[in-house]
Amino acid sequence: MDYDDATRRRSPQWIRDTDGRTLHGIALRLMHVDQDQGLTEGQEWLWAALISELEYRWRHPGRNEGRCVCMLCIAPFPESAS
Repeated sequence: MDYDDATRRRSPQWIRDTDGRTLHGIALRLMHVDQDQGLTEGQEWLWAALISELEYRWRHPGRNEGRCVCMLCIAPFPESAS
């Protein structure tokens, strides 16, 4: 099956298994950390994985789930937390 890079799910399984509310909370926390002191390499990786998952969920909403309309879920997606 051929997948478009923009719609391919690239996040690790533990992020896929995490509920949306928690994903949003972690991403918002990383935005605050970035504003205060900048992100470490690991935090930047986590940021990219979270945004990738939120993007995927926005493009492919689950059964009985609406699409989130926050700034983290609607394109254009931020390149970094700043």
